[in-house]
Amino acid sequence: MSGMFQPARQLPKQFLRAKTLVSIGLLITLLFPIVLTAQTATTLTGFVVSVTDGDTVSVRRDRATLRIRVEGIDTPELNQAFGHQAKTFTSSLLLNKHITVDVRDRDRYGRLVGRIYVDGRDLSVALILQGLAWHYTRYSSDPTLAEAERQARAAQAGLWSQSAPVPPWDFRSGVLPPQEDVSVRGPLHGNHRSRVFHQPNCRNYTCQHCTVIFRTTEDALEAGFRPAGDCHPRR
Repeated sequence: MSGMFQPARQLPKQFLRAKTLVSIGLLITLLFPIVLTAQTATTLTGFVVSVTDGDTVSVRRDRATLRIRVEGIDTPELNQAFGHQAKTFTSSLLLNKHITVDVRDRDRYGRLVGRIYVDGRDLSVALILQGLAWHYTRYSSDPTLAEAERQARAAQAGLWSQSAPVPPWDFRSGVLPPQEDVSVRGPLHGNHRSRVFHQPNCRNYTCQHCTVIFRTTEDALEAGFRPAGDCHPRR
């Protein structure tokens, strides 16, 4: 009978190590999705240290700097009409201030995509109402943003004061308004520092700071630019 109760044979150390590693790997596998979810579906606070353009800012949090892409909108590019105004507006609201970010996603550039709130204001809504951003309907169906854009259009605020505003996504892809032919005289170049715009025959048409593109003279004037005196008739 005593042979039936022999002590259990001790398992090899290699087996025990392998079993431990498998257990740790399983635990990481179970926890890793939670970490990813926490990064893209959470609310965070931080201090805005820089503004790249109207819809991208950098936030300092826990000794790390996070790049945030404002959700639901698309502001004009910096070399597009009203691009610098959008950046100035965002800077005036956020720079060197504490903000709250409702993180919704992470984009292909690694930026967190989220709704930004400061002093009780929704930056996405504020930019659209000022006519400094489009409702980015490719990625957002938010009825609040849709209504804000409707109001801005009706008031001809900001970019809506232009005769043919070009959405930034079309501008980036080089798409021109179908109703306007600029091939004869070419687009106008605005100097974002001096706020002067030039026609293609202007001496300074390709100057270093002439990076703002306008389709028409009316668009340039509405954006607060004035014609260059060396190649435009004075008004």
